[in-house]
Amino acid sequence: MCEIVEKALADGAIGVSFGLEYAPGYTWNEISAIARIAAKYHKVVPIHTNLTGPDDLEHLSEVIRLAEETGAHVHISHFVYQYGMGAMTKALELLDKAIAKGINISADSGMYTRFATFIGSRVYDEEHLLKFGWEYEDLLVTTGVYAGERLTRQLYKEMRDKYQTSHAFALQA
Repeated sequence: MCEIVEKALADGAIGVSFGLEYAPGYTWNEISAIARIAAKYHKVVPIHTNLTGPDDLEHLSEVIRLAEETGAHVHISHFVYQYGMGAMTKALELLDKAIAKGINISADSGMYTRFATFIGSRVYDEEHLLKFGWEYEDLLVTTGVYAGERLTRQLYKEMRDKYQTSHAFALQA
């Protein structure tokens, strides 16, 4: 993977993006090796952290540490979507503290306190729903033939089974 990243950056790629919450199973060694290559080329590393619950700040600390140890410009994607459901004040304090220390880190956000992605995403598996305290009715289908409908348990099961690997339907929590 490092060879692929090195070649892509040398050929002009603008950075390397990690969707850690969407692709669990990464290791520190993997992400830090790639971040070091990005730092060498002065390229940005946008990261969607691996948020495990509404009060999780451990993974925010992890990406701050990644920026500090590798020298990469880490850019936290979807900051409000990740930390706006219980940990925003503390998350902003951590980010401000890192910036004050001179760590090359930034963040972006959106205009909503919740987020949207496709039905097959890990963020809509039943374990994740429990962690965030969501009921099926809290989820709104935003695309496809069910657009505008709130989920029921039955519709949730049907859509997860049928569209697990498809982006045909998006939900908003």
